[in-house]
Amino acid sequence: MNDLGSAMRNALLLLVIGLLLWERPSHANGDSYFDVAPDGEDVDLVYFGQIKDTNGVWLTGVDIIFRVTNLALTLPVQNDRPGHYRSPDIGKLLKEYGERVDPSQITFECVKAGYRQIKNYRSVIPNRTKGIYEVNCVFEPITEGN
Repeated sequence: MNDLGSAMRNALLLLVIGLLLWERPSHANGDSYFDVAPDGEDVDLVYFGQIKDTNGVWLTGVDIIFRVTNLALTLPVQNDRPGHYRSPDIGKLLKEYGERVDPSQITFECVKAGYRQIKNYRSVIPNRTKGIYEVNCVFEPITEGN
């Protein structure tokens, strides 16, 4: 191979290696989804939170259901293994459909078999149309007496 071809091949190889080694955030188990605003992305209205029982134990396999009642829109989410979740950008979705963001029309529910969601100080949707808000779920086990 001539010197020019060899030099181009080496330059291409160095470029590929450089791109592979380029520093970027890494996340295990798809955790990048749980970044509320990944890579500085502008968000309209996103909810995130933690899901625990009354003893503070993280729960997994919980269905988190956001509903926009005036549009009959349901946005289901499931939490990850450490017990946290992030909603899709509800504000952005509504604006893509040409709708106005009305937090009074957004409801939130957590569901897990064998448990009942109880209310605490952060389990209510804030009356805000833009931003990133923490909304947590706390569960108690369902027993025969309750």
